[in-house]
Amino acid sequence: MQACYAALPQDLVDQVLVQGVRSRTELLREHGRRVKAGARSIIFGLQSFGEGIDLPGRLCEHVVIDKLPFTPPSSPVEEALAEWLSGQGRDPFNELSVPRAAMKLAQWAGRGVRTETDWAVITVCDTRLTTMRYGQAILAGLPPFPVVQP
Repeated sequence: MQACYAALPQDLVDQVLVQGVRSRTELLREHGRRVKAGARSIIFGLQSFGEGIDLPGRLCEHVVIDKLPFTPPSSPVEEALAEWLSGQGRDPFNELSVPRAAMKLAQWAGRGVRTETDWAVITVCDTRLTTMRYGQAILAGLPPFPVVQP
């Protein structure tokens, strides 16, 4: 996130609010103030900004997701479950990791569509969403968004 911010052209830097520079409450308040005033406001945030934030309407019109949200097993219970599935000849990646990533991606995409009248562009930069078989399964679990590929 910091590298992306550092690479921005100078004319965009003043429009970007970066997670961690100020509190989440202050950042969201400033974002709301800017949008209400008709100014451009861009939030740069990490995974935690994809959850638990309500930005309806004009407060969120474009969500950019750099990569699919796969996370390795993070607890001994998850590791044991993955090991058990493997021992049963099953695929822990497809049975655990893919559904979790799909749920998280749907949550993140939902940042841009909070009410019936909301609209947003959801950009996923991770080509695995369209090139890998599990990507197709993840896409199938999302609302019927039109998919545009460069």
